[in-house]
Amino acid sequence: MRKYFILAMTVLSCVGMIACGGKEVNVDVGNESGYQETKQTQAPEPTKEVEVTQTPEEILSLAEEAVEGYNEGTKTYDATKVYLSSLQESHEISELKDYMETVEVLKTSKENYAKAEVFSESGETVRAIELYSKVDKQDAQYSAATTKKEQLVAEYKKDIFQAAKESAQNKEYDEAIAVLDAAKGVLGTDAEWEAMMESYESQKEKQEIADQLTLAEEKADKGDYVAAITLLKPYKEKADANITKALAQYCTAYKKEMLTGAKKLADKRNYE
Repeated sequence: MRKYFILAMTVLSCVGMIACGGKEVNVDVGNESGYQETKQTQAPEPTKEVEVTQTPEEILSLAEEAVEGYNEGTKTYDATKVYLSSLQESHEISELKDYMETVEVLKTSKENYAKAEVFSESGETVRAIELYSKVDKQDAQYSAATTKKEQLVAEYKKDIFQAAKESAQNKEYDEAIAVLDAAKGVLGTDAEWEAMMESYESQKEKQEIADQLTLAEEKADKGDYVAAITLLKPYKEKADANITKALAQYCTAYKKEMLTGAKKLADKRNYE
């Protein structure tokens, strides 16, 4: 009897579930002791594909965040490129190309910064300065690069000026000028550099005039006024008082010599 009762209750439960269209039902089943027992049956819910729509502004915001992450060092170059490429493939937004280009600019900039650090450590100051100068303004490291470049330029300038000064003190003006000229590309427009260069060029010219005057005097002392005048003529436009005086003196002496020679020649012919 108990067996038939359980079988009947099972059939009723199935019939009730079918009648409810497969939805959850509550079936009261009497048990052998006369109490009611509730059983629950859950039918599987059909799956749905949820489509999320994002505006172009939201997509561009995601691209900007990705680029910023790479710039700040929280994302790698490769990961950022892959992410931006996926956005381009799934969204036809022309501005995404700009973000891709920005990543390339930042990549080159960061490579320049890294190389500059190496050159700075190895004492290759000029090369380090050049590379720090190539760090892009968009780069998160731009401020640090600018500060380090300025520090290196100040140290480089001090060393260059000292070397030029030592050469000038030894009257090696060509060397002093060459040292300053080589630094022009690094120092750029610098008032101190220009003043020092002008000073050494002026001292060089004065030294050259002094040397030429000495040579001309040696020639004149030997009576070779033509050679003396030839040595000083290129400096005539320098408006140097010593050059002007010496040229006048040698020209006068030369004319006198010529006149004396001509007179002697004339007297000789008359005598004959």
